[in-house]
Amino acid sequence: MAEAELKLASTLSDLPQLRQTLLQLTGDGHATCRESFETYYDTTADRLRREGLLLRVCEQNHRHVQRVSAKDARRMTPLVRCEWEDVIENERPNPRAPNSGAHLPVGLAEAELRARFTILVRRTFFTLKPDASTQIEAVLDEGEIRTADGERGEPISEIELLLKSGDPVALYRAALHLLEIAPLRIEIRSKAERGYHLLDGMMDAPLPNYLPSNLKPGVTVEESLQWIGRDCLSTVLLCETAALADIPDGIHQMRVAVRRLRSVVAATRRMLPPEQYEWVTHTLKWMAGVLGPVRNWDVFSSSLLTPVRSVLVREQELDELCGVSERERRSAHERANAAIRSPKYTAALLKLLQWFAARSWRNQPVSEHSALLMAPIDTVAPTLIGRR
Repeated sequence: MAEAELKLASTLSDLPQLRQTLLQLTGDGHATCRESFETYYDTTADRLRREGLLLRVCEQNHRHVQRVSAKDARRMTPLVRCEWEDVIENERPNPRAPNSGAHLPVGLAEAELRARFTILVRRTFFTLKPDASTQIEAVLDEGEIRTADGERGEPISEIELLLKSGDPVALYRAALHLLEIAPLRIEIRSKAERGYHLLDGMMDAPLPNYLPSNLKPGVTVEESLQWIGRDCLSTVLLCETAALADIPDGIHQMRVAVRRLRSVVAATRRMLPPEQYEWVTHTLKWMAGVLGPVRNWDVFSSSLLTPVRSVLVREQELDELCGVSERERRSAHERANAAIRSPKYTAALLKLLQWFAARSWRNQPVSEHSALLMAPIDTVAPTLIGRR
């Protein structure tokens, strides 16, 4: 079953107020609670993770349920995932289970599987119905992720919005409403990914690169715009953790994605409603302004100071220059981190994601320019690229 999901990270202190808000949004003030205990399994070489699969055994109502999940490699936003499950005999996974086991690698033996980490969470479920055709399941999670050896762990404090029916735009509307209540942040990592990061150590986790949009002849301009927008924003979200950890390439990949997005919006400017174009470009320009100084100082410190050694004769001069550079670099990172953690930044991302999901550019009179949005990309791209 495929589901669209949007996840928002919170703090423990904000959960009571968020819980009260969700109760109000249900209309009837009804919610249900359930505790969940899951153990994630993999080989010692993490074969399942490398093949894009997750295997976990959950304890539910005195039963053991095995689930296998496969996530879309393109990292859609909202997330799109597929999952299969079976009831099994005990807490050990069963690679031969008919539904979930069929999606595991051929030849995988039970003896190869090891418990890697556990997730214990108290889940509170709310049903939101913004309109007659839309239903959203909101889940407030509070708990902990811990490695199987018990050496590392981190708390869970987040809200998941799962679209059961209706337009995905409703997810962003709900998220923006919750952002007015507490300073939430979009969390694109699953609990399983956070568990694997605990095993790896954050500095050893591979940094994702930009995933190019799979554009094909015949696809319309608006579909291409939507795909590129979604992929660029997914890259921004995926690299946030590295950026906040002051890993230079995290900021670099985020900045590149924003620049790509600014370019494609600028290329389609004549096709977009003027007020929407101004808002989108203003938002992207602000994001670029947050990231740009950090990247500039990272490059200066790592690439440009070394040649100076052959010019500055006195060691003291170089030391002074390096000291000034490092202070400026750290200051730029602190300002960027504060901006990335701010409600303004989260709101900007949510509104951009909503704009692309809703294809809001359709809200304009039909004209010679707006009609190009429905034209095949391969007939329009040569002129756009040539002009630019």
